[in-house]
Amino acid sequence: MNFDLSKSGEQRVLHLNEIDKWRMKAYENARIYKERIQKWHDEYIKNLKDFKVGDLVLLFNSCLRLFPGKLKSRWFDPYRVTKALPHGAIEITHPEKGILKVNGHRLKPYYGGEVGMAPRSKKAAGNHPREPTPEPKNMEFILPEHRT
Repeated sequence: MNFDLSKSGEQRVLHLNEIDKWRMKAYENARIYKERIQKWHDEYIKNLKDFKVGDLVLLFNSCLRLFPGKLKSRWFDPYRVTKALPHGAIEITHPEKGILKVNGHRLKPYYGGEVGMAPRSKKAAGNHPREPTPEPKNMEFILPEHRT
């Protein structure tokens, strides 16, 4: 143990200064990290959904049903973008359903193909005649003898 008050006081001051340096480094690193994450987030949001007039999009089905089906798609048929409104609103149109104004977060780009589940094969769909299970021929069961 160090009982010299002047030496122990100096060591204590040096130790506190070192702690302050570490704290300032931590604040600086946190600030740099926050700026970097904010820049990435802003770029991601800006480029996320940039719909142009004429693009085909899918509309999210936001009906609150508890169990819509495990494999059922929650996206409606393709709509065509007719106008981009301020604050992220998009005007879309469908030949049968007409014109809708929706939030851009409820849309995603449509790249073609089927909207629902992937088409199943004929065998999986059950469109083939079922082959009968062969009957067992002359099966004999041999039971173990009971010993007394």
